Amino acid sequence: MKKKLWLNALSSHTVKQLCGSLMLLFFYASAHSQLYSDTSILKPLPRITGWADNEHYIVQRYNREQKKDISFLENSKTGAEKEYVITNTQLVAKAVAIDGDIFVVAGKDKKRITNTDAEEKLPLLSPDKKWIAFLRNNDLFAIELATSKEIRFTNDGTETILNGYASWVYYEEILGR
Repeated sequence: MKKKLWLNALSSHTVKQLCGSLMLLFFYASAHSQLYSDTSILKPLPRITGWADNEHYIVQRYNREQKKDISFLENSKTGAEKEYVITNTQLVAKAVAIDGDIFVVAGKDKKRITNTDAEEKLPLLSPDKKWIAFLRNNDLFAIELATSKEIRFTNDGTETILNGYASWVYYEEILGR
């Protein structure tokens, strides 16, 4: 006597209902995973925050489980990376423009670096904290903090020649500003 398969024992109507239910469950699960899983389009882009040395740059990525940014030291040649802990001493000093002049601010201390009639803009402290780069009259300058020596890199800045400004590119495309 032949054993009947359980599927053969079901009516064709029941088989159709079962197949329809399975398909519905499959599509629901697929749609649910698309809606609620982390897809590449929803992942935040990493942010390059600066150079650590000649070969390594610092990248920050948002960690959703820890709900915070994590910094990594990434090798520019190999792509190898390791977690990077930023210490308080690395966060201490920063260059700022206040009323058109450049200051170095460290905690509550503020030291004036420039004192000119022209407006200085976009100051950026070097990673080794020895130089400040900035703009004045649409030209690029740098000041060595130890000696107060000022270097002018460009001398053709005008209302239409904006050295140091990426006027033809979206601001978000420029890293390190």
